[in-house]
Amino acid sequence: AIGVQVVLLAQSQRWSLDVTAAGQHTLRPASQRVLAALPAPAGSIRLTVIRPVLAALGSAHNEIVRVVDRLVAASPALRRDVVDGTDPAVATLAAGAGLLGPDLGRGGGVVVRGGGGRQVVLDLLALVAIDADPGAPRLERLAVEAELVAAIAQVSDPRPLVACFSGGHGELGLVADPAVAELSPWIAHLREDGAVIRTLDALAGGVAPDCAVLLVMGPTTALTPAEALATQDYLAGGGALVVAAAARPDRGVLPATGLEPVMAAAGLELTDAVAIEPDATDAALVVVADGYRDHPINAGMRGQRVTTWIAPRVVSVRAPATVLIETSAAGWGERGWSRGAVGRDPDDLPGPVALAAASEVVVRPGGPPARLVVLGSAESLSTAVTTAAAAGRRWATAAVRWAARRQRVA
Repeated sequence: AIGVQVVLLAQSQRWSLDVTAAGQHTLRPASQRVLAALPAPAGSIRLTVIRPVLAALGSAHNEIVRVVDRLVAASPALRRDVVDGTDPAVATLAAGAGLLGPDLGRGGGVVVRGGGGRQVVLDLLALVAIDADPGAPRLERLAVEAELVAAIAQVSDPRPLVACFSGGHGELGLVADPAVAELSPWIAHLREDGAVIRTLDALAGGVAPDCAVLLVMGPTTALTPAEALATQDYLAGGGALVVAAAARPDRGVLPATGLEPVMAAAGLELTDAVAIEPDATDAALVVVADGYRDHPINAGMRGQRVTTWIAPRVVSVRAPATVLIETSAAGWGERGWSRGAVGRDPDDLPGPVALAAASEVVVRPGGPPARLVVLGSAESLSTAVTTAAAAGRRWATAAVRWAARRQRVA
């Protein structure tokens, strides 16, 4: 959808860029500090500029090249190369970054790659915001230096982001399996983003302290009270938790996670209702284009990227938690889902209803704050999603980074 939008706008209108001359040849002090701290080996971080297929984006491409060259000149650790948007390698880069290959090729962007296979792919929408007003479409923000330096800092960070996935409770699998829905494409995206993946088959003995984030993705059997207590202890030390409800079995019982008391303490609850949009072609699907609240996780999402959610449980939110993604005002929370009776009733939850939410809370008085993210549907990140799957994986990776306090800061 975004690719089509960019094509139509570029073909029908002249793009205007608001690029001021002030400071064109001077890096920001924050950028200079990041570059000064880069590892010594020459050329250890590579910036690959993707030349856009759309000629109308030539001005944006030229500005990107100018900034990249300025960064490379300022640090021997950086080197640059350029590939054309038609290069077959662009599709591979896009897939690993949770993007659509045609969009990356048409709009162009930059791939920032560091040691150990870490890389960040910045497409057009990561570098600019598109003002889609039909009367005067334009690129309303161009902050290439800030975004590039943030990506350079991420790939040069020596700390591993250890993502620990719970197992043994019917969670979605992490490896490719054509017979069932699983998370392998998202796992590949996390690895491309620099995460180290670990599976924890039992939590009762405690969560390893080097786990930057604990993920419980779609359990169909509830975690035990001992495992919930171990999770709470982990969070009390400033840990991070991402929980996603299971949509399986389809239209059957909505299974508990076992972490309900832990989530409740942070102002979060997975309700017994499923989010519905009245104009959906399939009652089990919620497509989100504009329902992203202001939050670092949602940067570059609203009006720019579309995510698809499979039978998402409604997430109830109270302070200190905040809504991340929600339905339209016309949507609702369907309590009759498990009975197969879909239709707005007086006891249903009025819209807009939340599909995902986040919270930062001190679990133990005097201790460090913990971060939690709750998703209404783990299947929404799985191979069961075909449309808008790339944007969903990209969003979920941003959620993991936020929870683990490793988000990029431009």
